[in-house]
Amino acid sequence: MSSLPIQEHENKLSVIIPVYNVEKYISRCLDSIICQTYSNLEIICIDDGSTDRSYEILKEYASKDKRILIFKKENGGVSSARNTGLCQATGRYVSFIDSDDEIKKDTYQNVMNVFTDDIDVVWFGVDIRYNVHSDIKSSDNFYYKIKFSGKHKINDEMLLKSDCSALNKVFRLDTIKQNDMFFEGLIYEDFIFYHKIFSILKNVYFIKDKYYIYYRNEKSIMSNTFEKRENTAIHHIYALDYIYNFFIKKNILNDKKKIFEKLCLDCFYFAIIHSPVFEKSRCIWEMTKRLRSWDIEIDDTTLNQLKNGSNELFLIDIRTYDLISIVKKRIYSKISILLSKIKDAI
Repeated sequence: MSSLPIQEHENKLSVIIPVYNVEKYISRCLDSIICQTYSNLEIICIDDGSTDRSYEILKEYASKDKRILIFKKENGGVSSARNTGLCQATGRYVSFIDSDDEIKKDTYQNVMNVFTDDIDVVWFGVDIRYNVHSDIKSSDNFYYKIKFSGKHKINDEMLLKSDCSALNKVFRLDTIKQNDMFFEGLIYEDFIFYHKIFSILKNVYFIKDKYYIYYRNEKSIMSNTFEKRENTAIHHIYALDYIYNFFIKKNILNDKKKIFEKLCLDCFYFAIIHSPVFEKSRCIWEMTKRLRSWDIEIDDTTLNQLKNGSNELFLIDIRTYDLISIVKKRIYSKISILLSKIKDAI
């Protein structure tokens, strides 16, 4: 295996951008990409049925930069748009960017400098800017923090400690296409994609620098989640079906049993905590139903309680957690107001 850095002239990078009603943000996103110091790019913009000026803006940019390719389709969601982009991509490597985000100028140059023949994916940090939900900044920082450095062999412990976003990573395109690693049409599609593709990759290179600039905006999926909107967080439980079926298809469920049980627990508690009160019982039933239907012997005590129908305990624990969460939010709000007043006085 060669360990020489990837040469720019022979290694095109496909950048896939789903675009839907982002006339306020798309210029910022495209400017950050066309100005990259790594120039061998194929910038694939998928207009997913926009009803504002997004498509016209894309055409303006494409007329000035031949690297920009535009594909227009009926609205089908982020997963559908990314899949269209993957089908059109001709690069050796691929990166995904949301149209209301941006990347720093030297991102791709620095990524490609460490991309050698024995590296399957390069993973870098995220700089989060808050238009909403700044109260979750500390948890965001922990979640997106790069906890490793340099080259590593991929393992389950590493995957459980790291973020599952598709946005702060550059992959080999042939790995995705050859293994049919397309995105599922489901909320939290990154979570499914992450656990599917990393189950077959071998080596990763971590860069701690925060190259991807992620804006937390209103009306995003995560905003709906944190506001406990109906039929949102529960999709974490639905996502487990896709991962289970993939592990079965690849005959790796026994090897992945430990991580799969951990995912079941994490998804269940996430769904319970972030769902509205009237939907919590449904979360319990959806999880129980899956544990009873999957062909897997469960070792975890909590999951076995769910499987066997001992659900009253969970409702008590959940109500207690909700009460604690409400108190913590109120305390945080009062502290923020107090700090603001102190700052103004100084």
